[in-house]
Amino acid sequence: MSLNWIYTQVGIGLKPGTSVEAVVSYVEHADMILIMTVEPGFGGQSFMENMMPKVKYLRDKYPELDIEVDGGVGPMNVGVCAQVIFNLINCSNTY
Repeated sequence: MSLNWIYTQVGIGLKPGTSVEAVVSYVEHADMILIMTVEPGFGGQSFMENMMPKVKYLRDKYPELDIEVDGGVGPMNVGVCAQVIFNLINCSNTY
C-alpha cells in the first residue's frame, strides 16, 4: 500500500540518537528524510556536526532522495551541511 494515496508527501525524521540504518527499510516509501541536528523540542541548541555522516550515508545510497537537515543550522555552519550534499535546509532562530 502506498502512503501517498491522497497526494501528500511522506517524510521520516531521525533524532540524533537514532541510527541511520533504522530508516533504510522505509526509504522506498518516503519522499524525504529529515536528519535532526539538535534534540527536538528545545530551542537554542548548537548544531551537531556529528550528524553529517548520516546525511552522507543517505546521499551515497539514495542519490535522488530529498534530505533535509534541521536544527542549529545557520550562516556559520551551513557550509558543513553543503559538503555532504543535502538538498533541503531549515534555518530558524540562528541569527
